[in-house]
Amino acid sequence: MKKALIFMLSFQILFSNDESISHLKNELLNLKRQKILKDMDIEENSWISPATISASFEKNKDSTDALSENQRISASWSQDIFRSGGIQALIDKAKASGKADLIGIDMERSQYLKDIFTYLSKMKRDELVVEQNKLTLQNSEIDLIIIKKQYEVGNKDITDLNRAILDKDNARTTLIISQNTLQSYITELKKLIGENDIANIQIPAIPLITKNEYLVRNMELEQYSALVQRDIAAQQVTKSSYLPKLTLNGSVGYNKYEGNNIGYDGDSYSYGVTLSMPIDYNAENSIESSQLQLLQTKTSLMDRKAEIEEEYDNSIVNIKTYKQKINVAKEMKEIYKSLYKTTKAQSATGFKTNYDAEYIKNSLTIQDLEIKIQEYNILIEKIALYFNLTH
Repeated sequence: MKKALIFMLSFQILFSNDESISHLKNELLNLKRQKILKDMDIEENSWISPATISASFEKNKDSTDALSENQRISASWSQDIFRSGGIQALIDKAKASGKADLIGIDMERSQYLKDIFTYLSKMKRDELVVEQNKLTLQNSEIDLIIIKKQYEVGNKDITDLNRAILDKDNARTTLIISQNTLQSYITELKKLIGENDIANIQIPAIPLITKNEYLVRNMELEQYSALVQRDIAAQQVTKSSYLPKLTLNGSVGYNKYEGNNIGYDGDSYSYGVTLSMPIDYNAENSIESSQLQLLQTKTSLMDRKAEIEEEYDNSIVNIKTYKQKINVAKEMKEIYKSLYKTTKAQSATGFKTNYDAEYIKNSLTIQDLEIKIQEYNILIEKIALYFNLTH
């Protein structure tokens, strides 16, 4: 029941957000899909031979001035009706190859959605980072004011003052960098959504996928599996090309001839079957080559599966790390909340300055923002996993 609910949610997320992709990108994906379907149909029927229709007219005059005319119309067809399993293998190869290509289109569409929601999440995250850096800059300015006053009365030396100046400069540089990073995410997002408005795009609720589900429904692994089926069929096609085949031959025609006191006018036809088998020096090498191609694809599948397992494990480790950072931020938040309450009361009685209260208030807000920032980092990891799956 749980898996069914996750699948329904997955289906809803994927297709309800297709409109987030720009119109032109959606159209391009649809055109690619249509072409693949047409190519599949062509490939599946490629074993059917074309019929040949011909018509001719000849008028001749020989050295004795004798005239003759010859008119011909004919149709012929030569069709393999048995290839030692090669016909079905050719159809299977076309289906498997087309399936792999269609999965490729699904992967491309899913990548667009992954990028859209990743950039949107990073944009929202870095809006918080910018606010966080503004507060850090404010705190560095407060710190500089306090240390400067202490320096002027001899309670701080030049080293402390220089550190405070550098801290303010670093905070200002960090703020500028974060603002530029935020703008770069907005630019990349606009490339993907085209005419759509960023404000109208909502980040869906993304579930955390289990490792087993991630491996079973991984689009890249499904594509590799389709390629394995393609190469199995291709190997059979290669083998059958060196085995006996049965061909049906047939032709019908009409011929009219006049000349040299001879004339005839009538229909003709012929039909028959041909059993043949090629004797090719390279047959064994060709079959071994197709076998090696199959082994190569199977090995690539196993290798990629191992890599994907590691990638999943790494994402889970990252999520755990972000959760630990959230716990640290929550602990710091409680500390600053207690300090702020005390400092605010002391500043009201003159025991502490308003600078002290503002500094701690900013630090408290920074921890609030840090929690939200790490929640977005977790979401980004979930998005990376989720949009690699079939839906």
